[in-house]
Amino acid sequence: MLKILGNAIYNLYFHPLARVPGSLFARISGIPAWYHALLGDRHIWLWQQFQIYGDVVRTAPNTVMFCSSQAVTDIYGTKGNVRRSDFYAVWERHKEDKSAFTSIDRAEHARRRKILNLAFTEKSTRAASTFIIRHVDRWCELVAGDCHGNDWSAPVDFSEKVDGLIFDIMGDLSFGASFDIKEPGENPLKVIPHNVARYIQYMNPVSPMMPVP
Repeated sequence: MLKILGNAIYNLYFHPLARVPGSLFARISGIPAWYHALLGDRHIWLWQQFQIYGDVVRTAPNTVMFCSSQAVTDIYGTKGNVRRSDFYAVWERHKEDKSAFTSIDRAEHARRRKILNLAFTEKSTRAASTFIIRHVDRWCELVAGDCHGNDWSAPVDFSEKVDGLIFDIMGDLSFGASFDIKEPGENPLKVIPHNVARYIQYMNPVSPMMPVP
């Protein structure tokens, strides 16, 4: 009990991030962020925090989140002097399983990011637009096809519709073949977006408590 009280006092008054605004419980403990991640409404909770405390909010004792375009440049720019948190390393299956997403070391991340940048030149982006436009046009056709005359169409989960579009685009760009998740009819691959969302909903709350591999 004394340790919990001591940690709470330290996080509130003596922590290096003590002056960053945020809700009382979020500054004391990571439980609020964990709780909302578990519920699946963490994005709404974060938006509410920004509305209350401004563009810089302390959402956990060791976490500060920003809501500004300048912060994106300062943090993710090539000159950004920011180290990624240990949270990303949790996604590694083993020590040799390194990627631009999981790399914490700044030098290693910069090297991998430089390689990835080769795939995002203006020429390659324009070449990929052909695939994207084809999928978007087909998706719009399917969505519009649900409407008949002047009557209201049946209600649909629009986020599920968008998930199908995104995964089909990803499949075409990454593997050269669409998953056809957005297409009507039975398809065992249609569970992929749902399974990914469930996995992330499970991993986000427990990741801060998992040891780094």
